[in-house]
Amino acid sequence: MAPPIKETCPSGKIVRAEDAEEDADDSVNQIAGFQGTFEQFALDCSAKGKEGKTWSETYPGIVFPARLQHLADEPFSCALGNGISDRDALTKANQEILRSLEGNTLPTGADGDDREVTFGDARTGVIQALYSESLWATLATGLTELKEGDTAGVLMELADQYNERTPEGHYDPMLQAFTNIRCTDENSYGDKPDIEKLRDLAKRFDDAGPFQSASVSPGIYDYCDFWKFKGTLPKPQHLTAVPNILVVSTSHDSATPYASGVKLARTIDGSLLSVSGASHTSYMSGDEAKACTDVTVNGFLTKGALPKTGDFGPKLPKPDTAVDDRGDTITLPTRCKMETFRADDFMLSKDTVHAGDKVLASVKHLDPETSFTVAFETGGDFGSLATDNGGNAAAQVKVPKDAKPGTYVVQLLDADGKTVANTTLTVVGDDDGKGDDGNDGGSSDGTDDDPKGGGDEPAPGDDGTSDGATGDSDGNDNNGHGPGDLPRTGAEIWPLLAGAVVLLTAGGVVYRASRRKGGAAH
Repeated sequence: MAPPIKETCPSGKIVRAEDAEEDADDSVNQIAGFQGTFEQFALDCSAKGKEGKTWSETYPGIVFPARLQHLADEPFSCALGNGISDRDALTKANQEILRSLEGNTLPTGADGDDREVTFGDARTGVIQALYSESLWATLATGLTELKEGDTAGVLMELADQYNERTPEGHYDPMLQAFTNIRCTDENSYGDKPDIEKLRDLAKRFDDAGPFQSASVSPGIYDYCDFWKFKGTLPKPQHLTAVPNILVVSTSHDSATPYASGVKLARTIDGSLLSVSGASHTSYMSGDEAKACTDVTVNGFLTKGALPKTGDFGPKLPKPDTAVDDRGDTITLPTRCKMETFRADDFMLSKDTVHAGDKVLASVKHLDPETSFTVAFETGGDFGSLATDNGGNAAAQVKVPKDAKPGTYVVQLLDADGKTVANTTLTVVGDDDGKGDDGNDGGSSDGTDDDPKGGGDEPAPGDDGTSDGATGDSDGNDNNGHGPGDLPRTGAEIWPLLAGAVVLLTAGGVVYRASRRKGGAAH
């Protein structure tokens, strides 16, 4: 059993300390995500290098600049090496190619472009290509060009995409807006951090993402360290009766790491769609292999329906794995995987009780023949449940006698002490309006004071049966919402929601912030 929950939000929503606190090393964690995505590219590139195909056959539709047109009909060879499965070796190969520019810039080779390509430019180009698998062919070309040692224009083109530079040499004003927003939100007020701490951060950053590291990790001040403006973001609000929120997290997403998506879904009692892929986000990617993502999200947005829990979509040639925020390995045998952290799967027969009362606890759609603990916020346990072979269970549990009046979160914990689902319970005193007639749901003034709120109004024609498309044999379209589907409503979200949403955008914001520093990110 895990140690007692340590953090309680003022509103009553509780989470474990590690879920409540923002990680001080977000930039380090994120470059580790980019390292993982780079390794996916490198393994793919190296495997293609031993197939004996030409460049054009390896990457159908690839367009070469005039200076590299000779590659089209040549046998494809990965600049990182062919047939190599050692990730460290592939990482070192990339380091060597990039570091060839340290103190030795190269021309772009493009007509009318007299810029010199630096190490920072090339590194930025590599990072840009890791945002989408559709750019891997361009990255392979750019690394090959740089390795040949005459020009490096392809990587500069990728860097220009990253920096949103037009062919005329103009930059999108979003860069300035982004700088303003990021530095203001950081609220440094111009207080410069200790330079030794910056150097330590730079070293840990490069240790986590060695594919992009220079020979020396310098550690320098960021322009936000000199920013004097103060942020004015409002404080988190107490939210109740919030409907289900769907979080989509991609297994090898570089900019928004997979683990952050899992953490967000768990924190807000939402639903999680895990997608196998190595691009930054998966929805509307244009990749037919990820169609199960589009179908799921579109079904949720238009009908409020989600697939049943479990794996669905096209079967992968080889099962994919990802690590969640708690260090557990998640296996994806198919392109998509659905799971939920919704409280709807865990219910108590009463919303309002006295200390020492007994209530009926029930669960559904969980792991079959598994034991769970019903844990009370104050540290005591209600009791336990054991699911049948269908994953359902019901048992009478008891509210701790020492529970003080107030609204509490009750958690369903697995054998490892990890939260499976949450719900809420209001404990009242002897004179708080709880009569003996069995009507426990209202407040003393007769109004409905249920902190969990009610469900959504059913959509027109929604009689509880599936009005969506039913799944076919391989699960490509599993958007019906008949019995066994994920619940849509009734969960409670507290002030932590505002902080949790940051996790979803942390990858796109924190790393995008770092990449605005010329690609050095430290």
